[in-house]
Amino acid sequence: ENVMYILQVVLKPPSIPEGGKDDEDIGSTEGAVVAMAVIVIAIRVLLNIHPWLTGLSALRIGQVAFQAEPTTACLRTERLIWACLPSALIHASFDFLVFRWPLTAPLACPCIWYYSRWLFIQSFQETLNNKDEAEAGRTEDMPIEGSGT
Repeated sequence: ENVMYILQVVLKPPSIPEGGKDDEDIGSTEGAVVAMAVIVIAIRVLLNIHPWLTGLSALRIGQVAFQAEPTTACLRTERLIWACLPSALIHASFDFLVFRWPLTAPLACPCIWYYSRWLFIQSFQETLNNKDEAEAGRTEDMPIEGSGT
């Protein structure tokens, strides 16, 4: 998705009307096109929501896949949907905002990037806390080595 968009922006030649333009005007137009391409690429790379949404889906898949002893290597459809639904909804809302109302992109990109990052970090912390609690509960039930029991 990003590669296609970046190639479209970078490879699109600037439209310069023929006749009546000075070389200075053409140079300033080319500079504006290059500056816009650099800005768009920087926003698309630095504010990329895909790593955060992928991490969120992976965390949620891990939560349902390892809750109990797995009987198969596959997740049931409803569990897979549950795991991927938040990421899909966030991405769909991002696409809707940017493509339906392009002028909202300067505000939508950082806001949705920050929310995606925050949601991933919160889910990751929750997963770590659950893991620590499970390990603490497991070690309390185990006898201490060398106690003779």
